[in-house]
Amino acid sequence: NISSNVLEESAVSDDTLSPDEDGVCSGRYFTESGLVGLLEQAAELFSTGGLYEMVNEVYKLVIPILEAHRDFRKLTSTHDKLQKAFDNIINKDHKRMFGTYFRVGFYGSKFGDLDEQEFVYKEPAITKLPEISHRLEGFYGQCFGTEFVEVIKDSAPVDKTKLDPNKAYIQITFVEPYFDEYEMKDRVTYFEKNFNLRRFMYTTPFTLEGRPRGELHEQYRRNTVLSTMHAFPYIKTRISVVQKEEVMAQRERGTGCNTRPLRRNLKELVGELSGRGAA
Repeated sequence: NISSNVLEESAVSDDTLSPDEDGVCSGRYFTESGLVGLLEQAAELFSTGGLYEMVNEVYKLVIPILEAHRDFRKLTSTHDKLQKAFDNIINKDHKRMFGTYFRVGFYGSKFGDLDEQEFVYKEPAITKLPEISHRLEGFYGQCFGTEFVEVIKDSAPVDKTKLDPNKAYIQITFVEPYFDEYEMKDRVTYFEKNFNLRRFMYTTPFTLEGRPRGELHEQYRRNTVLSTMHAFPYIKTRISVVQKEEVMAQRERGTGCNTRPLRRNLKELVGELSGRGAA
């Protein structure tokens, strides 16, 4: 329950770690007390990062070991830390700011292997689109020259035949976490809707005539769902996109429109504003 990344990252090949090699598994961390020490450090780091729910998950592994050793002194300390974590969940729930996410696509031969690759970037919670655009444009401007870097300012599919082959193009789009209907029964709390995130959605307006905007009866929107290689939060702040799904929906009738993310965000916003008002 701590993270879906743990199982993937725990698969270490024999080339990296060989239990038969002398001394490899004889260090102080390869003992029961060493394991408890590492788990306690993890709990402290989760608490510092505001991930109080994960403090509880980590101590679920620690407490049975302490109970087996009748270590009541450490059990007392552990339960005190759990109480503080639960108090923080109650008092800071909607005041916590977990992050803002953007899809970033790279286009142009100047990017080398990054050409036509897409990533989801995790930024601080109050980051606006112009901020990340300015930062990435400045960074790659230093790499290639400012005159050779251009930011694509819409979320429409990129037609590479219309791009200048001598330029590097960056397309940046705000995305939000996306969940299927069946997932929502397990993602009840504000924290659960902001943890272990692998799927994100953004919307592109268009008309059948090719224009991005038109009359209400002409207006369509394309919902694009991205799946990332790993789940956020992660040790890196950007994760590559491994799958993309598109759903066309007519705005006027709402046929096929997935409005749950909008309703979810409005509900969370109301809760956050209420919490601030009470503070």
